[in-house]
Amino acid sequence: MFASALGLSSVALPLRALDAGHGAGIIGLLVALSAFVQIVTRSRLGAVMRRVPDSVLLAFAPVALALCFAVVLASPSVASLAVGWVLLALARACFWTAGQTHAVRGRSSSLRGMARLNFWGSLGALVGPVLAGVLAESGIETALVTGIALAGLGIAPSLALERYPPFAKRQAKAKGAIWRRPGVDAACYSGATAGAWRGLMDGYVPVVLEAARHSSTTIGALVSVANATSVVGTVVIGKLRASWTAPTFVLSTLAAGLGLAVLGYVSGSVPVAALALGLSGLGAGVIQTLGPALAATSVGEQEKGEVMAAYGTVRTSAMFLAPLAVAGGIVVVPIPLALLIVGAGLALPSFAVGSLKRVPAPAPTAS
Repeated sequence: MFASALGLSSVALPLRALDAGHGAGIIGLLVALSAFVQIVTRSRLGAVMRRVPDSVLLAFAPVALALCFAVVLASPSVASLAVGWVLLALARACFWTAGQTHAVRGRSSSLRGMARLNFWGSLGALVGPVLAGVLAESGIETALVTGIALAGLGIAPSLALERYPPFAKRQAKAKGAIWRRPGVDAACYSGATAGAWRGLMDGYVPVVLEAARHSSTTIGALVSVANATSVVGTVVIGKLRASWTAPTFVLSTLAAGLGLAVLGYVSGSVPVAALALGLSGLGAGVIQTLGPALAATSVGEQEKGEVMAAYGTVRTSAMFLAPLAVAGGIVVVPIPLALLIVGAGLALPSFAVGSLKRVPAPAPTAS
């Protein structure tokens, strides 16, 4: 329910702003504001979950998202839109950080918990934008009201979650940042790849395909190929054997980065572009599930909230910075070359696989 409402917001909020006469520049500033708020919020949620149960944050997220739609529905002014996008950032940060934390605290494996969460989240992300587009035909207000309803439906199941206690407070300050620990560093690097992949998919991939003179229908279909294979990767990784972790980490990271890197030079051919995007999406789907699971199994039970917050901060930062890197690159080089350079950079975390060999045995979980 939450992911469907979130996907709906990605279409409904910009359409509401455009319908009110605001230009692309205003929308860009609002998106940047939301990204900044989300990064700051994620960076603090590790400490928050030492005081508040993750289930409380999961209940707060759909409430904040419903309020986002309600504020924007009440008024399309710049101030109201800014409040709406800030609430959207708070909802997104709290849901995914607390949701990932909750998924790795259960009795089943961290990897399977993450796979289930990401599968349903990806499914909602596919449904939401389509639903928003259909509803907006009869008025953007209809889409916003539906967003309130979807977010509201997500409140009830959040109240039925198992109530894990807040994480124990630190007895002493740990040496070094948590993301530098063996296993956690590789997970965070892969999170940077996953975040940058999503940022480029939402920003420059359609631009590259349009430059190749494809129709809007073809562009939508090619983007859907990447999103669909991402869901497949999320499902497949849930059955991964422990002995395959390292090679899977390398191959999926390489696929996610290099698939986008070559896109600018193969975009003229629909089958080849579909193959590149499909492989890239498959790799991204794997690492966005494998990364948090690796981070969670590399620390003790009482540090899982903090490590999920660190992973989420890196992923969100990369989602924000990767499109900016391409934007800066195309000032001096053609967009295919800029995408090649940034896409190749997305594959670099594959070299962090050596860190996985130094991961200590995870601490036993308290009953």
